[in-house]
Amino acid sequence: MYTTKLSHLNINTQKGLVSRPFARSKSKFGRVFVAVALVLVLVCGGFGWYFLSQRDTVPPGDFIQGDGFYIYRGNSSQKGSTTITVPAMYKGLPVTEIASFAFKNFTKLKVVHLPDTILQIHDNAFYGCISLQGITIPADVAFLPAMTFYNCKSLKEITLLHGDVVAITNITFQGCTSLEAIWVFDTSVQSKYDVLRFNSPPSPWLPYLSPMIIWPIGS
Repeated sequence: MYTTKLSHLNINTQKGLVSRPFARSKSKFGRVFVAVALVLVLVCGGFGWYFLSQRDTVPPGDFIQGDGFYIYRGNSSQKGSTTITVPAMYKGLPVTEIASFAFKNFTKLKVVHLPDTILQIHDNAFYGCISLQGITIPADVAFLPAMTFYNCKSLKEITLLHGDVVAITNITFQGCTSLEAIWVFDTSVQSKYDVLRFNSPPSPWLPYLSPMIIWPIGS
């Protein structure tokens, strides 16, 4: 009986000696696996967040590349927008122009924010923006071509930040039946003047806008 018990004891002891290291190795392997899995999750999550953030920061609109600059044009995804902000930069280059018919028939558009980088606004840029109420033209824009604001029936006022001479054709505001004021910023006194108060007699080319537009303030 004693021998049997001793033998049984030895076998259990040997089993214990074998099973404990194996159990420890399995436990260690599990911890390593979990750690590796967590690292992979963090890395993949980081990459996913980066690409999503990059996608979200891409501004809406179409960008036509020029020689060291971009021309901006709205696209169909923005037609229901009431407010559009044109970015100053795109892919490391300045956005300096607004394309012809850039916002054609954006009938719900009420507000457009133009960056200081804009140098030129092409003809018919805001063609048919019947809900546009007001806009500020950046300081480096010295000319508003024909029909820039054609049929912008709700446009009440426009501010021109160019302080010297802003050339405006006699059909720039054709169809702007609600236009009340065209403000020109005078840099010498840091104030604005209403161009419509200094106008010459009406022009036959402006059947919907009674006063004619003069170009330089004080001329």
